[in-house]
Amino acid sequence: MFQVQGLTDDLFPLPEAKRMLLALKSIDPGYPIAAYFGDIGHPRAANKTEERDYMLGLVRQWFAYYLRGSGTVPPNVIYAAITRPPKQGFDPADVITVASFDALATRTASKTFDASAVLLNPIDDPVTGFCWDPLFMEAWSATMACPPPPESAVVPESLAVYQAPVAEFTRRGSLLIAGQPAVHLRAATTSPRVQLNVRLIDVARDGSKHLITRGTLIVEGGGTVDVTIPTYGNLWQARRGDTLRLEITNVDSPYLATSHVPSLTTISQVQLDVPVRE
Repeated sequence: MFQVQGLTDDLFPLPEAKRMLLALKSIDPGYPIAAYFGDIGHPRAANKTEERDYMLGLVRQWFAYYLRGSGTVPPNVIYAAITRPPKQGFDPADVITVASFDALATRTASKTFDASAVLLNPIDDPVTGFCWDPLFMEAWSATMACPPPPESAVVPESLAVYQAPVAEFTRRGSLLIAGQPAVHLRAATTSPRVQLNVRLIDVARDGSKHLITRGTLIVEGGGTVDVTIPTYGNLWQARRGDTLRLEITNVDSPYLATSHVPSLTTISQVQLDVPVRE
């Protein structure tokens, strides 16, 4: 089996391919499965021609051996390409080869934030239209104009922001995020259902932003609970002078439908865990 999965495919994200990979390996550690993870697939994937050709070369090698009986046996490994900004070309040197998914990261870097926040989920969606989606702002805003947001387009109480310099996560010049960052927090609410969404964004020194990854979790039952929100994951290199911006919100529209259950949620003890490759 040869899997091809987009790290930046927000329609069919990484966790499902990872689930298949780990399930087969749990049945048989030597199960013949290889995988390619890269910046390909549905939006917001860049689908750069050079990366597509590189990936297809691996696929052709696989087909040649298993269907035509020619060439050498393809290795059952994980190929993972570092996601670069859309305007930066693909470089085969950015492809990392490891024996297993867990081998992508060599350690986990964590950051704890002291500030608490209150999130408000209104009955009506406060952010209407795809113009306000981070993936749109990165991929298409240069060619498609959006009107300025009305004053009511962003409800401050629906968004909590936590920021930390990249230098706090790494001992080196840059930070290579490799895998699925996770957000841990304590949530307190009287609502029977709360939707918690997270976005991890790389903010460069010049103010430009790139969405690294996102995640979501539904909390049922109300009360005070400790939750972990896994993100979809990526392989992303942030420069030492950049800032990691963590957004926690009830609203990730229009990517996700907003919950129709109004809620008021206090979040505290926020911690960001980042898998790092060094």
